[in-house]
Amino acid sequence: QLLIIRWIQLLKLAIVLPLVYFHWAPLLTPKPWQAWGYDPQRYFVQAQRWAQAGLTWQTRPIGAYVGAIYYYGALAHVFGPSPAIPALANTLTTLLATLAIIRIARGLVKPPARRLWLLGLIVLLPDIIWYDCLSSRESLCLFLITVGITVIMSVNKHLLSLKLSAGRLLVFWIALAALTFTRATMAVVLVIVFVIQMAMTRQKTYGLASRLIVVLLVISALIGSAVATLNAGSTISVTNLKEENLIGRSEEHTSELQSLRH
Repeated sequence: QLLIIRWIQLLKLAIVLPLVYFHWAPLLTPKPWQAWGYDPQRYFVQAQRWAQAGLTWQTRPIGAYVGAIYYYGALAHVFGPSPAIPALANTLTTLLATLAIIRIARGLVKPPARRLWLLGLIVLLPDIIWYDCLSSRESLCLFLITVGITVIMSVNKHLLSLKLSAGRLLVFWIALAALTFTRATMAVVLVIVFVIQMAMTRQKTYGLASRLIVVLLVISALIGSAVATLNAGSTISVTNLKEENLIGRSEEHTSELQSLRH
């Protein structure tokens, strides 16, 4: 039954690609009559610049939510500057997040339900389709927070429980670190979910080493999230002003050339 999801995914691609080429791509070039500076527009432009510079450390973007810029910059460096690349990557990560949710739901239902494929319709929600088309941080955050939660969860006798191991904790830490650079408030949410899940699970299941790792992980995550949140507040306005200043200068230069021609 879950194979139906592949047809749902094909339907989504048939919606996403035309939206990218006929609606989103034209918005990536600043025009005098068009408001410019929407976050996904800035992420795309900054990611392309960094990719063209070879992803060098000296030219790396600095500011708020740089995780999304680093992600899309790496994609542009490997696959090229097409606006379809972020859309295809977002579509894939959203599918993986949906499959992770279905995996958890499958263990909670007794007997396994035949209509779990209906959860695959999540990928066709209008908001998800829209953000998957863009160079947005929303799709990336959706994937990271879903992976971060589901990787440490298992289903035992149709009840959710926490399952810790070195590999699972490493994946959780990577997702947490990426969320901190992409949107720090979402990293805090992930930490809270983890702490709640720990509180609901019997402590005697884990040894002292595991509990120490968890405590250090939570403390470092909270400190990192707090620092990133404070940094975001001070840098996002500067980043926006720089972008608006550059666009404003470009528009003034264009108007001056037109006046000289006349």
